[in-house]
Amino acid sequence: MSNNIDTIKLTGRVVVKLNDAVVRDIPNLVVTVGKEWLLQRINSTTVTPALMSYIALGNAANSPTAEDTQLASEIAASRAELTWSITGASITYTASWFGGSPILVNQADNHAIAEAGIFNDVAAGTMLARTTFAVVNKGASDALTITWTISI
Repeated sequence: MSNNIDTIKLTGRVVVKLNDAVVRDIPNLVVTVGKEWLLQRINSTTVTPALMSYIALGNAANSPTAEDTQLASEIAASRAELTWSITGASITYTASWFGGSPILVNQADNHAIAEAGIFNDVAAGTMLARTTFAVVNKGASDALTITWTISI
């Protein structure tokens, strides 16, 4: 199946907003396991594999590769439920971490965020895409929103 995977062209962009200001606008990488997930969803007559439903945050800066299956250094419990919409041949995912509401419920909320990924499970699951960017420092009172558009 991997030979067919390489012919699927998925592109996209990630927009990171901190307190409603765009601080990063970067391309993303749809990873091999994400392309495999897409093919399985197309051919599925059941509800598996699960829909992509979370965006996770991390603090590693190493570049994404097609072989990635997880973030390089995910911030524990950082996955936020996403909303999605489809327009034409694009799907847009959005997740927010609100000011005054910590990413981690029981921990201080000062994070140097440098990577993000889309997943179909709150704790593990399949990663659809991964991106890295120059560090965004989210403090306890900052609101962070990630809007991720993937096009076929």
